[in-house]
Amino acid sequence: MNRALFDLVNTAALIIVLITAVGGRAFGEDIGAKQVERMVKLKAMREIEVDAQEMRSEVLKRCFKAKLYWVEVEMGDLDGGSSTTTMPFAESNGALASIKLPSVGGERIEHLPRIIDPAFTLKTEADGEIFREALDHLYFKNRPSWQDKVELRVVQKGLKWHFIDGDFFDKLKAITIETDADGKILSAIRDLGLVVAE
Repeated sequence: MNRALFDLVNTAALIIVLITAVGGRAFGEDIGAKQVERMVKLKAMREIEVDAQEMRSEVLKRCFKAKLYWVEVEMGDLDGGSSTTTMPFAESNGALASIKLPSVGGERIEHLPRIIDPAFTLKTEADGEIFREALDHLYFKNRPSWQDKVELRVVQKGLKWHFIDGDFFDKLKAITIETDADGKILSAIRDLGLVVAE
C-alpha cells in the first residue's frame, strides 16, 4: 500500500472512530469530558512519529550488555506545530528504559549502571578512555546537527570518574561515575556544578 493510500485509509478510520465515539452528535452538542479526553488522545496518538536507530560500535559492546538505540520522537501539537526530542534507550531482556541525561544536576542516571557489562571494570586510565569513548557514542556522537558537538575528557579522583562534557556557567558539567574498589560501576550522576582542580 503506498503512503498516500495508507494516510487516506488511516484518516478515514480516524473519522469513523470519532463519529462513532460521539454518537453522531452535531458540533456544539455536549459530549462530556471523558469523551473529549478519548478524542484528544486519539488525535494526539496520530501526531507522533518515532524513528529508532540501533547504535553499533565495538566500544559500546565492550562496556554495555544491553542493545542501545538513539530514538527521535517528533510530536505534533494539536494546533499543527511540532517539536522533536532525541534520546538514548536501552533494551535488555525485552525491557526498554530511557537512559537520557537528566536536565537537573545531582540526579542519578538510573538505568546506566544496570546495563554495564559485568565483565567491564573502571580501574585504569585505559578503562577510563574506553568508557569515555562509549559515553561519547551513547550521548554525544548521534546528537542532532543543531546541538553543540562535545569532546569528553576524563578526570579521576579516587573511586570517582568525571567525564566532563562542557562548561555550565563558571563550573563544569559531567557524567560522574562512582565505582567500588574492584572497578565495578555503582552509580552514575549528572553533575552540573563540578569544580575540578587539575
